[in-house]
Amino acid sequence: MLATDFTRDDCLVGKTRRTYKTLTLEWRCVCGGTLTEQWSDDINQYPAHWLIQCAVCGGQDFIHEQECARQECEATEVLEGLPAELAAAMGYTPPPRRASQEIVSILHPEPVEI
Repeated sequence: MLATDFTRDDCLVGKTRRTYKTLTLEWRCVCGGTLTEQWSDDINQYPAHWLIQCAVCGGQDFIHEQECARQECEATEVLEGLPAELAAAMGYTPPPRRASQEIVSILHPEPVEI
């Protein structure tokens, strides 16, 4: 979501106003970089001269951390569902599978005579 309408304390992300503190704690740039709050004397398009942007690329297109994690999880599920040769062609290597796992009961153990 693109950030617009910057003020001293917040900006408009999508249709919701978000404080800079919330953005720096819970949101990331689409490139994966962290967000920083900055003051700029030379940019007149921001009325209070405050803006928030990516520390890595300087972009103002943000995504919430939970949304990013959800998309990564869904992408992994999609890639694992593809045929092996197609997934390999896309650069995906599945994690190594564990050897056969022992099934352990979590019910009560058998009674022991004392």
